[in-house]
Amino acid sequence: MVQPSKFMRILFLLLAMATYSYSQTTKYQSSSTNDIPQRKRVINLPDWANQYDEVYASDDLFICKKIINMPVIRKTNDTIYFKKGYLTYLHTKEGVRLSRQPYDDISAFRDGFARVVQRNPDHDGRFDFLLEPTRMGLIDRSGHLVIPLVYRDVWYFREGLVYVVDSTYNKGYFVDANNRRVFEKEFSPYHSSNFQNGTCHVRLDYQQYNFINHKGEYLIPEVYDFIELPGDWNAKQVVAKNGKYGLLGEKAELTLKLSYDLIDTSASTHWNGLYKTKLHNKYGYVDVIAGKEVIKPHYQDFIHTPSSKIWAKKNNKWGLLQKNNEFIYPLKADSILSIKDDYSIVQEGTKKGVVDSTGKIVVPVTFDNVSPFYEDVAIVVQDNRIGYVSRSGKTIASPQYISGTYFRNGKATVKTFFRHFTIDKNHTKLEQGFNNIVYVLGIGTMLLLHLVYFFKTRKSYASQEKLFTRKL
Repeated sequence: MVQPSKFMRILFLLLAMATYSYSQTTKYQSSSTNDIPQRKRVINLPDWANQYDEVYASDDLFICKKIINMPVIRKTNDTIYFKKGYLTYLHTKEGVRLSRQPYDDISAFRDGFARVVQRNPDHDGRFDFLLEPTRMGLIDRSGHLVIPLVYRDVWYFREGLVYVVDSTYNKGYFVDANNRRVFEKEFSPYHSSNFQNGTCHVRLDYQQYNFINHKGEYLIPEVYDFIELPGDWNAKQVVAKNGKYGLLGEKAELTLKLSYDLIDTSASTHWNGLYKTKLHNKYGYVDVIAGKEVIKPHYQDFIHTPSSKIWAKKNNKWGLLQKNNEFIYPLKADSILSIKDDYSIVQEGTKKGVVDSTGKIVVPVTFDNVSPFYEDVAIVVQDNRIGYVSRSGKTIASPQYISGTYFRNGKATVKTFFRHFTIDKNHTKLEQGFNNIVYVLGIGTMLLLHLVYFFKTRKSYASQEKLFTRKL
């Protein structure tokens, strides 16, 4: 039977594993990719660096790691075992050591700071990676310890503040470059954001979130009803109050006033880094990096293209719009039927054609129907006859066939009423033959002629027989 103490120990370890896994997942998922600096492995080492087992480059400095076997004492039975560890130092590229002590690890630098990790080698139990009291801090480019090694977790500086988690891993708070708490509010240790545009997304517990300013004041719902989660650290954030949307810039000041009915943050509506806006049921776009309006909300709808252009609808007509708000194809199309490989099939009245991404008409808008390009050739239909036009606008075959296939391996099959042909992209007829209906008509005609000949011959024989009988 399992002793209660052992049972509680196992339960604690399982909970710790789950908590650790959840915290790591939460941090990874909610952190912006742009906010995670990366080290680069150095392959061609200078001579002085050959004493190390691993060397990484970051911010014109070298992070040098030497593998060691760390003795670990298991207190339960006083046994000693060894595990892989590191002695990590910060060097200049010339080999000058900057760090005053070895660390277990040094992260990549960001904005002149790097996280350092130091672990206590004296562990208890099998799950030492969970129970070890890891300590973290921050060093600057000179190797000076700016944030001391007293925290269980340390983020990077943003806007002069850094988020730290206390040694018990029960709470977190913000400190400045002098390691002084800037306000008394505390947050969940699984908080995983930094300040951006004067605001920071904070986690209060497992279910509640909010935003704070540099004074630690909550912004929802006192100041705004909605604040966009941090994404690109160079971007302004979408905010809303009383149903109106704007953009929040540096120092929590509005760079675009709360004037829109909507600034859509969903990725499906983004266009070349621009966010779609809505005002009085009309649509436009704003640049969240520059914090300005690019396309005024004057349009009924938009259709994205694979290029940097967009189809815009105004007064029930479509035109091809550039990012500088200029039309390269005028507002005259009634419909945009399909878009494939930067080529758009447009309809004006009852006629259709193809426009490329520069606004050039590739296939004139004079046909009853047009297909997308396959092997650089489109099928065109005029008065129920089929022809072909190349991607360059060259007419391969004018509409003259009753049916035809797409080009495959440089060939297409076309039919007239009596014959079929295999043609290439120069309209050269490679193979030809009669359609099945021609064979049917031909055989039917031959049978009919045979029947007529048979009955005529029989009638002639009958007449001759009667004449012969009379003479007798």
